Amino acid sequence: MWDLFRKELINEKVDIW
Repeated sequence: MWDLFRKELINEKVDIW
């Protein structure tokens, strides 16, 4: 659960970066 959430959060952060 958290793993998926973290992955999505990282993906969004990477997109912003």
